[in-house]
Amino acid sequence: MERDLLQKSEEYERLEGQLKEIKREYDEKKDQVTKAEELFANLCGYSTYSTQLQEARDSEAHALGKITNVEKEKFYLNEGLTKIEPSAIEKTLSNINWGPSIEENLRNEKTILENKIEEITEKCKILASNLSYSDSIPNFNHSQIQGRVGELISVQDEKYLDALDICAGGKLYYMVVENEDVVAQIIEGGLQDTTRFIPLNKIQTFKLLSEKEESIQNIAPGRINLAKTLIKYDERVEPAMEIVFGSTLICEDADAARKVFDSDIQMRCVTLNGEAYDFSEEIGSIEGGIRPTSGGALKTIQELKESKQQLKNCRQELDNLNATIKNTQATADEYNKIKRQLDLKANEVASYKLEVF
Repeated sequence: MERDLLQKSEEYERLEGQLKEIKREYDEKKDQVTKAEELFANLCGYSTYSTQLQEARDSEAHALGKITNVEKEKFYLNEGLTKIEPSAIEKTLSNINWGPSIEENLRNEKTILENKIEEITEKCKILASNLSYSDSIPNFNHSQIQGRVGELISVQDEKYLDALDICAGGKLYYMVVENEDVVAQIIEGGLQDTTRFIPLNKIQTFKLLSEKEESIQNIAPGRINLAKTLIKYDERVEPAMEIVFGSTLICEDADAARKVFDSDIQMRCVTLNGEAYDFSEEIGSIEGGIRPTSGGALKTIQELKESKQQLKNCRQELDNLNATIKNTQATADEYNKIKRQLDLKANEVASYKLEVF
């Protein structure tokens, strides 16, 4: 399109130069006619000069006709180039960020996301089937249920997973709720599974005195941690976390656990290797040895929790992508509309070119 316009401009300049040349020729012919007329007046009666005079007049008329034709062609060419100017439309079209390839890429992204959502959904079902509890409470407002203990925590370092699993044991499945009234409503609502509850308003928590915490760290610096400090959770459920993790120490090894036993701090200890040391009612005695784990329940719960979050993120991403596709369709319609206008202008230029030349 731009090349055609350039050719038109060059043709315009050529015609303008040709017009100047013809005008110069016309002036010369006119001058010849004047001289011939003067000569004819002086030599009236001689046929030779009469013939020259007629030829001069014919040349003048021919030159004048050429001037008229060139000026007319120049006028129409200038008018046509002014009216048929598609560059503005082309600029508008280039500013629209759309094309068939963009739409195809969006469709491919949608397919990939849908497949990923299906894959994660299936993974969540498999993980949930490996746990010994139902993930839903029928006929109840879930906003009053905080959730299972295992779902309410995040383990900061995976090396502590097994020890924390042994520390919590079956309490990982306890349901944390707002109060005892919620428990009654859940049971009346038709709860099928055997479930234990932790009403947050009825908990009497076990908290270490700051002096005792300092004494624990002095026993084996850097090798003993209060179990509760190895997890993250919402502060609203801290009373429940105190019950499950607040009275157990996680030790790096058996040596650190024995040092706790030899001290006056009588707290349960679990090592990273899975050894559990429990003080019995008879002060001074312990139970030791490697305890069987609960099949990695905490690890499974954590993986299920992460998978659910991934599923939520993917669904949100898919919603955003669908909105983008919808907006892109509107942009595509605008693009096609302007493209049709540009095609019409291109046809006008082609038609005008045939008329002028």
